[in-house]
Amino acid sequence: MFAVLILSKMKTTNPFNDLSLSVNPKAIFECFSHEAKSVSLNERVRILKDIVVAGYDLNKVIRTYLKNKVALEDEHRINNIITSLNCYTQTILEEYLNSYKKEDTITDATKELIKQFHDEQNILDTMEKSVNILVNTIKEIYKKKTYQHPNTTIKDLLISYINRDTTLYNEQSKTLNIDLNEDILEHIKQRDEEERTESPWHYYELYSWFKGVLLQDLKNNQISYYKSVWQIPAVWSYNSYIKKFFPKEDEDKLKADRDFRQERLLDFAEKVVNVLWKNQPLFDEPSWLVRCNYRKTDRQYEMKERLYADNKISICIQDYEEEKDGVCYEKLQKGEKVKKAPLYISRFCLLAKQIQVNDILVISEYSDHDIKLGLLKKGTEIEEIKKEGYTLYCLQMKSVYCGIHEINSITLQNFPILKGLMPHSITLSPIKRRTNAIRSIYYGYPLQNELDAIPDEEIEKMCHEWLTSSFALESIRIVKTLMEKGKGMHDIDVLGLNKNNQVIAAQVSYTDNVSTIKGKYKSLLNYKYADKYILCTLKNKEEVSTFMNIDNDNLTIISLNDIWKDFNNSRMK
Repeated sequence: MFAVLILSKMKTTNPFNDLSLSVNPKAIFECFSHEAKSVSLNERVRILKDIVVAGYDLNKVIRTYLKNKVALEDEHRINNIITSLNCYTQTILEEYLNSYKKEDTITDATKELIKQFHDEQNILDTMEKSVNILVNTIKEIYKKKTYQHPNTTIKDLLISYINRDTTLYNEQSKTLNIDLNEDILEHIKQRDEEERTESPWHYYELYSWFKGVLLQDLKNNQISYYKSVWQIPAVWSYNSYIKKFFPKEDEDKLKADRDFRQERLLDFAEKVVNVLWKNQPLFDEPSWLVRCNYRKTDRQYEMKERLYADNKISICIQDYEEEKDGVCYEKLQKGEKVKKAPLYISRFCLLAKQIQVNDILVISEYSDHDIKLGLLKKGTEIEEIKKEGYTLYCLQMKSVYCGIHEINSITLQNFPILKGLMPHSITLSPIKRRTNAIRSIYYGYPLQNELDAIPDEEIEKMCHEWLTSSFALESIRIVKTLMEKGKGMHDIDVLGLNKNNQVIAAQVSYTDNVSTIKGKYKSLLNYKYADKYILCTLKNKEEVSTFMNIDNDNLTIISLNDIWKDFNNSRMK
C-alpha cells in the first residue's frame, strides 16, 4: 500500500509536497544559502536520497526549482547548485569509504564512481554532470537499503510504542525495520563477542536495562536515576549516558518541566535504539578544542577565573575591533558570507551552528589552570557578556567531569594522548583524529583498539622500529637511520637507507579519513630525494586503492593495525 502511494506520485516534479518534506528546497539545492544553515549536511543528504530512491527525476526537480525562482539562466545560482550537488556526492562517497570494512565487497560500479568523482581530470562543471553522478552514487551506495518515509523517526516509533498505538507502530516498525517487541538478545551477545566487550560494558546488559528500566521511565515520564552508580552490577554504559542526557546542571529543570523531561527521555531512548538495533557505537560526539588563554595584559583577563569556575568557553571581541571583527561575527551569525573572516570568529560560529544539531565534546584550556573536558548540549545558546572595552561570547559546558571517578579537570601528564590532538597557536579547532580516545577519557569506557590510546610520537617510533626489523621486506628495511624523530621535515617521519643505500622516506598518519590520506600521499611524494616511499595509515593498500590510483611502484602502503599485530604476535610466541 505504502509503495503504491509513493509510485502514484512520481509523475510530479515537486517531491517536497508529495513526500511532505518540511524543508525549503533552497536549503537542499543551495548549500551556502541562509536557509541551508538550519539543516544539517547529513539531513540534506538524507532528503536527497529519499527523493532519488522514491523515483523522482532530479534534473526535472531542479529545473522546476529554477523555473519557480525565474532563474533558468541565472549562472550564479546554477553554479551554487552544481557546487552543492558535488558536495553531497563527496559526502556520500567519503562516508561510505570511511565506514568500509575488510569483509565488505566494493562493486565494480562503486569503484568506477569513486574514481570518476575523484579523478582530477573529470571536471563536474555542468548541472547535468553533477546531477547524474549524484543520482548514480545514491542508487549504487543505497541500493541495498529500503526506502524510508522521511517523516518516520525512531522517536515516532517510541511514542507509538509507549502509547500502545499498535496500527501506527506496526507501520513505523516496518518502515524503520525496527521492532522493539523482538527479542534481539542473541544478536547482541554475538556483537559483544565480536567486539570483545567486557562487563559491565556489555551491550546485552544495556539491552536488559533498556527493556526493564528506560522504557518504563519513558512510559511514566520519570527518571529513575539522576546520578551514576558505578558499583557492579550497575550498567556502566547507562551510567555514562546519564551525564550526557541528564547533566547535573539540568537536574532542577528535569524535575520541574514535564515536557523537557519527556524530550530528554526520548533522546536517551533513541540513542539506545540506534546502538542496539542499528549497531551504532555507544558514543559518537564530535570533538573540539577551545582555548581561553587570556593574558594578564588583556582586558578580559579579569573574567578568566569566573569563566573557569562556571565551565564556560568563550571568544572575545575588543571594542576597537568592533567595526571589523564585530561586523564579521554578526554577519556569520545571520548566515551571510564573509570573505577572509578571522579564523577564531568563523570557527566559533561554526561550533555554535554544530551544537544546534549535535552534542559536542570540548577540550577547554585556560591559562594557569588544568584542562577541562565537558559537553556542549545540543541547542546551547550563545551568552553575550558586555564589559567595558570588550564583549565575551560564551557557551556553557555541562557535565564537566571525566570517567567513572568524576575527575573535574585533567592534565597532559596524566593523559598524554591529548597533547598530539591540540594544535599550537590556535584558539578554536575541530578535532578529527583519535576522537575515540577523547570519548574514552570523558565517558570512562575502554578503547576497543589499543592503538587509540598511544600518542602520535609513540606510533611513529613503533613504525620506525618495524621498518628496521625483520618484519619489513628487505627492499624497504632500514639499516641506517638518517633523521632522528622530531628533528627533520614536516612531511617525513622516518628517513633512512636500506642495504642497497637507497633512501627510504616514510610518512606516518594515524587516520582512516579519505581526504587526509590523499593529502598525506601527495605531500610524501613531494619529497623528491627518496628512492622508496612508505605510507603508514589505518587503511591498508587494498582499502586505499578504492579511492586513489596508486601508480607508483616505489610506494608501499602499510596498515598501522598490521604493524601492531606483528609486534603483538611476536610477543605471544
